[in-house]
This record gives sequence, structure tokens and C-alpha cells, in this order.
Amino acid sequence: MLGACGIFDLFWWSIIGEMLDYTKRPAKVFGIGLSANVFGVLCGGAIGMLMTSSNIPEAEITVLALTVVCVTLVILPLLNRQLLMLLKSHAYLTAYDRMDERQQETIIRRTKMLDPLTEREQEVLQLILTGKSNKEIASALFVTESTIKTHARNIYSKYDVGSRAELISTLLKNETHI
Repeated sequence: MLGACGIFDLFWWSIIGEMLDYTKRPAKVFGIGLSANVFGVLCGGAIGMLMTSSNIPEAEITVLALTVVCVTLVILPLLNRQLLMLLKSHAYLTAYDRMDERQQETIIRRTKMLDPLTEREQEVLQLILTGKSNKEIASALFVTESTIKTHARNIYSKYDVGSRAELISTLLKNETHI
């Protein structure tokens, strides 16, 4: 049973990874995620101990664990897709998406930076502002996800922000000045 609950663990950390890019307080989200993970491991262990001590044949426990794994594998992609859609419908992203290209360029140009962006960082920034995940950006630009994470960190540092949410917020505060 503990192994079956481990699949939930993998899903959980992939979701936490996506959420860290969109939150202003990544440490808090990570802490809540870690707490929920520990609680899940404890519950999985307790359920496993209860099942093995209740004289249920091992074959039935194995079938039950496999059933949990199968149900998880069916449900988790749907939940992941829903969460990503929620994250992508961030109010600022919607506002940015409604602007014409000239307004988008003006917003980016007017926002104070510590250093100018490279051409590739500008491409990555445009894709971030369309709500794409690091994986989607990597696919669109034919590079690795690790490369996109490096570009994103460079962009954050040049705008003196700590997260994707803060970057989006900082850039779109200038919308009212156009």
C-alpha cells in the first residue's frame, strides 16, 4: 500500500513544481506540500499495517494495492490538466493575452530591468507571458527544460523578482500606464 501511495507522491511533487512558478511565496507552498506528503506517507504506512494485521490474504492486499495504482494512473492526469488550466488562467495572463502586440511590447519595454534581456530571454519571456509551462516552452524552442529554467532564473534576476507570478505582476502593473 505504501508503494501505491508513492504514485500519489510523484504526482504531488510534479504539481508542487508547477505551482512554485506561479506563487509569490514558494517556500510556503513547498512547506505545505511537504507536510501533506509526510501525512500521506504516514497514512499509507498505517493503512498497510492495518491490512497486514487484519488476516487478509496477501494476494488480496496486492490486488487492492494494484487497484489503487490503476485508479491513480487514470485520475492523476485529469487532475494535473485541471490544475494547469487553473494556473494558466491567472488573471494577469488573461489580461496580457487580450492586449495587442504593441501594448505587450510597450509593457515589457517600460518595466525597469537591472540588465537587458538577451534575444533568447525575450523569446522565453513572451512564452512565459502566454501562460506556457517550462516544458511547453522548451518544446516550442527545441531546447531542454533545464535550459528554459536557466533562462527563467536569468529573467527573474534581471527584473529583480523571485517567481513567475511576481514577474507577471510586475510587468502588468505597467498596463495602466499605457
